Amino acid sequence: MHKTMINEHIRYRQLICETIRNLTLEREKNVHIQDVIDELQDFIVDSNPGTKSFDIAYQNKWVERILLCADMENVPVSREKLSWKNIEERVARRNEYNIEGFLQPTTSAEHEIRLTDVDKATISKTLDELVPEKFWILEATKQKAKEQNTTAKSVEEKIKEFGLACSYWHSCQSLIIDVNDPIWKDVFTEEELQEIRDYGGPMLNEIPKELQTKLDEINNLETAMDVYKYGHKLDHDPITQPLLSWLSITLMSTAKHFIKDKSREIGAKHESDNMYNLWDFFNTIFQESGVRILNKKTRNSERMKLSTVDSLENKTIDYSASIDTIYLASNIKLGGIKMDNIDNKNANTKMYLPLGLKDMLVTLGNQSPKIVHDIHILGYHITENMISMLDVDSPKGYITRIRPIKDIPYPTCNDDFVSRIIPLLELAIHGKLLVDKTLKKFRNTKMELGERTKQNITIPSSFIPLRNNNIKRLSTSLSTKPSMSSTTHRISNNYQEAPTMYSAKNTVVKQLSNKRTAITWRTKINHSLLFLANIIYYILVLFMVLTFGLLLYVIYSTLQRTGTLKLSGHEINYMLKQAWVSFSQ
Repeated sequence: MHKTMINEHIRYRQLICETIRNLTLEREKNVHIQDVIDELQDFIVDSNPGTKSFDIAYQNKWVERILLCADMENVPVSREKLSWKNIEERVARRNEYNIEGFLQPTTSAEHEIRLTDVDKATISKTLDELVPEKFWILEATKQKAKEQNTTAKSVEEKIKEFGLACSYWHSCQSLIIDVNDPIWKDVFTEEELQEIRDYGGPMLNEIPKELQTKLDEINNLETAMDVYKYGHKLDHDPITQPLLSWLSITLMSTAKHFIKDKSREIGAKHESDNMYNLWDFFNTIFQESGVRILNKKTRNSERMKLSTVDSLENKTIDYSASIDTIYLASNIKLGGIKMDNIDNKNANTKMYLPLGLKDMLVTLGNQSPKIVHDIHILGYHITENMISMLDVDSPKGYITRIRPIKDIPYPTCNDDFVSRIIPLLELAIHGKLLVDKTLKKFRNTKMELGERTKQNITIPSSFIPLRNNNIKRLSTSLSTKPSMSSTTHRISNNYQEAPTMYSAKNTVVKQLSNKRTAITWRTKINHSLLFLANIIYYILVLFMVLTFGLLLYVIYSTLQRTGTLKLSGHEINYMLKQAWVSFSQ
C-alpha cells in the first residue's frame, strides 16, 4: 500500500521533497505541513483539475503527498491547525471566471464574448509588434529569475500568455492590469503585484493645507445642520479661493437634504439621481479650473446615432464615448464618471470603463510621448450608493495600470452624514488634484514633430473583438464614433480575410447602411417637395396681391371719370363688375 501511494504521487515527489529540504535548511525546528502548503500554493492551485472545488478529498491527498515525501527525506513534520483558506478562495475564484481552464468571461453569461482563433492571432500579432526593449521587467521578477537561474519575463509577456490562455474577452488582452483584480494572483507573485501597485509613488496627492484644516474642523461637527451653518459662515474669496467657494456651496447644498427629517433615508434613489441632484460636487469642483463637464444629457442624440452607423461601417469603436460624464480641457479627455443604474442594466462597465479610460490615456500619450509615463487619467465608478476612484496610468513599458480606491458609501441619513461626507469631499479633491497635475504637465510639454510608426507607439490601442453574436449589443450599448486617432480600435485584417466567419456581422452592417441610405433619399425627396410647395404658395400670394392692386386701380380710375367720391350702392356694385370684366379681359 505504501509503494502504491508513492507511485500515485511520484510526479509531485521532486517538487515537494525539494521544498521540504529548503525549509529544513532555513529552520532549526521541525517543519510544519502548513509551511509546505504555503510554499506550494501556486502549484496546488494550478494542479487542481478542471473546475472542481478544492474539497476535503483533495486536501487529504496533498497531506498524504507531503507526509510521504517528508518520510522519504527523513524529516519530521507537524500537521496541527492546517488552513486551506487561501487555496480554496483562489480555486473558487478561478472556477468562477473559468469554464474550461483559464476562461475569462467579462461579466454575466449575457455579456460573455468568446474569442476565436482569429481573435487570438490578432492579439498575438499586435503584441508581437511591440519593441521588447521597452518592456517592463519587475525587480522582483529579476530577483526570482536570478535565484532560479532562468530568464526574467516582462509584465507584458506574462499578461500576453494569460490573455491568450483566456477563451473570453478580457481587459488583459489590451495590456490593462487592475491591481485589485484577484485573478492576477494566479499570474504574478505577491511581491510582483506589490511592485506593480507601488511603482511611481502613491496615487493620492497631498490635500492643500487650507482645505485640510477646514475638513478637520468639519470632522468635529455632529449634525447636518452644523455642517450647513459651517458652510454658510465659511469666509472666502470666490475669485482667489475657488476651492473654498466650492466647499462652502457643497456643504450647504448637500446638508440641507438631511436636516428636515433626521430619520429620512435618501440613499434609495437611483444612482443617476444621486449624481446629478445631490452629489454633483464631483463635477462642480472643476468649474473654475478650465475643465469642461460633458454628460450624455448634453450630447446630440442624432449625431450619436449617425456615429454608431459610421463606426460600424468603418469598423471602429471609441469606448471613451461610453462613459457617462467626461472631463475635457485643451481638446483632450482627462477622465470621467461611469454609473451603473437601473436604466442601463446591460452596460458592461467591467470592460467599457477600463477601455474608455485607456482610450483617453492613449490619446494623451500619442500627443505627448515624453510624458506618457507621468500622466494620469481620472475615473469614477458609481454603483448603487457607492463611489470609487480609479487612477489610470502607464507606469512603465506598454502597460496600462488601474489603481482603484476602495468604495466609499454615500450618506443615508442625518446620523451618518458628517462621517460619510468628509471622505467624499476628500475624494473629490484628490480627483481634481490628479486632473490638474496631468493638465499642467500636458500644457507645459512641447509637441514634437515626427511620423507615427509602430516603432514609436507609446501605448498600443485596445483589442476589441467583434463577433456575429455580439455586434448588435455593442452597437446599442455603446456610443461609438468614427475616428482616425489611435484611440479608435480597428478590426484586424484577418476580419476581412475571413468574411464567412462574420456573415452575421456583415449582414447587420449592410442593413444599417441600406437603412441609412433609404432615410437619406426620403429626406431629400421630402425637402424637394417642400421647396416646390413653398414656390407655389408664394406665386399664389403674389397673384392675389396683384389682383387686389388692379381692383383698386379700376376703382380709382372710375372715380376720376365720374368726378365724385359719393357713390350709391348700385354704382359701387356696377364698378366692381366692370373691374372684374376688365381684369378677365
